[in-house]
Amino acid sequence: MTLQHRYPDEFMPSKYFLAKDNDKTFQFDDQLPSLPIPSLKSTLSKYLESVKPHLTREEIEKTVQAVRRFAENEGPKLQSILEERAKAKRNWLEEWWLSYAYLKLRIPVTPLMNVTGIAPYVFHLWPPSKGTQVTRNSLSTYFLLEHWQLIKRQKLLHDSGRSGKEPWSMYQFRSLYNCCRLPGLEEDTICRYFKTDEEGEAPSHLVVFCNRRIYKIDSVLDSKGRLFTPPQLKHMLSRIKEEAYSQEAGPGLSSLTTLDRSTWYKLRQHLVSLSHTNEQHLHTIQSAIIGSSLVDDTPSDMSQLSQQGLLGKPGNAWYDKSYSSIWFENGTTVSNCDHAPMDAMTSVNVSFYADCRLIECEGVWKGENEEETNEVPSYHELHFTIDKQIEDGIAAAESSYLKLARNIEIINPEFHTFGKDLFKELKLHPDTFVQVCLQYAYYKLHGKPAATYETATTRKFYNGRTETVRSCTNEVVGWAKVMLDKDSLPSQKIHLFKNAMNKHLSMMRECMSGQGIDRHLFGLKIVAAENGFDIPDIFIDPAYEKSGGNGNFTLSTSFVGFTSVHGGVAPMCSNGYGCFYRIGAKRIVFFISSWISDEGTSAVKLYASIADCMTEVIDLLSNNTVSSI
Repeated sequence: MTLQHRYPDEFMPSKYFLAKDNDKTFQFDDQLPSLPIPSLKSTLSKYLESVKPHLTREEIEKTVQAVRRFAENEGPKLQSILEERAKAKRNWLEEWWLSYAYLKLRIPVTPLMNVTGIAPYVFHLWPPSKGTQVTRNSLSTYFLLEHWQLIKRQKLLHDSGRSGKEPWSMYQFRSLYNCCRLPGLEEDTICRYFKTDEEGEAPSHLVVFCNRRIYKIDSVLDSKGRLFTPPQLKHMLSRIKEEAYSQEAGPGLSSLTTLDRSTWYKLRQHLVSLSHTNEQHLHTIQSAIIGSSLVDDTPSDMSQLSQQGLLGKPGNAWYDKSYSSIWFENGTTVSNCDHAPMDAMTSVNVSFYADCRLIECEGVWKGENEEETNEVPSYHELHFTIDKQIEDGIAAAESSYLKLARNIEIINPEFHTFGKDLFKELKLHPDTFVQVCLQYAYYKLHGKPAATYETATTRKFYNGRTETVRSCTNEVVGWAKVMLDKDSLPSQKIHLFKNAMNKHLSMMRECMSGQGIDRHLFGLKIVAAENGFDIPDIFIDPAYEKSGGNGNFTLSTSFVGFTSVHGGVAPMCSNGYGCFYRIGAKRIVFFISSWISDEGTSAVKLYASIADCMTEVIDLLSNNTVSSI
């Protein structure tokens, strides 16, 4: 699919990103309710219901017994300990989730954990054009820095629920800028250097990666504390690019961030031991607002951009940074973000803000000209002292990374038949429609249900992050079977479709209200482990992993929203898919990933099935009376 020039239907004026009157970005964070703990009875009942699509009758009976034993024996004690923890911590999950779901994992962050996102400007403003890399980077970076300043000044509008009256936690925005992950031997740490203006001074420098070399732009603020303008940033980026390519390629030290975490930790320790300057340079990278990369590749379509964002050449970005902006020679761009300190919707906010600002100025800077600004940012290259051990580490990192990257298929198809407008006309919830069709599509393609993870936000609670909606329900599987039955009547298909939709909507509401099951079960399991108890049978029973437990969700999905921004992740398991999507007025844009080595999965085939199934369902609904829906 070639990138096309068109005006987005998702645009909104940038003034709507601004806090109203005297409101502040983080003002409601400390007022939010604590994250609740569901009752043990409720969670176990929902869990039993969720595993049934994936089990035989005999397996269901064994799981029923395992759950019953848990409810009568270990469960109440673990629940009691968890409830005591919740009395002392406003978010009983926060520390455990960050630690066990991210920081303790020893696998490489990219391409296995990080999130990539395609900057939407390529849809409508900036189609690929050779030689535009630096000009576009400077303007987009300027608007990104505006966003950074909005948060620093607490002038970014706080998020809220659909009603607009329920404030959501903005805590994750503290990790969007001036933030970096540090490798550890057994567990990583998150280093946050960001501060609001009220809290103090935050670092104001950028790091730039070009031709496998690393540069520091000393500050994005001029002598009067104002942001350097796009012409000033362009002048500096042009000089950096010219200098980098006037030399041979650098060592590509950032490739080390693609290693497994323990190996990277050991090499980082060795790197620090070689020179105190090395340690200072590492701190410079860690504390920078963001990392910005100038890469000489020229991805020409959306799928290639996604591949570059998640699977691009190593040595071009510091993948431990919370936010990395990667720019290509033809003026296209993607981001790569560490998933540990923040969820994808945080980075969506800045990309959407930049997109709206760029639309307002029609992609051209309309402020001061370069001739009117005589001050320019200063910069210098970060020269590291390295030895053969580091060189060998870089080579090993690039070899292992490329082996992983070449095994992942990513496509970014656009479905143009319909979108949000039609869903509104038919009174269908957009996300729920896609989710149930996704279940049908997988079942039709593979002949079996898929354990599914869909992200639900819990940001209505103090420092809330996510809960899992187990979208593969008995209702949706029953509906999929009827859809494949040629003898089934349209009225029956529509009735079961409605049941499947209602079930999903109900689960989403429960999960957003802190009444999901996966985080609760996760907490109970951690309580057992940290208190030296035997792991209960419920977590050893095959049903736990078959239904997605321990990171075994076959479909890892997320609705990215109604903005112009989209992106995605690698599959969660070896026989699975990553499937992210955004919904526009007249189109649905997908990000689908799969493992090439698994002959049973194919991102291309899954999308074809999704498109067919969505069209089939809309035809079914359109050809029958509205009252049936």
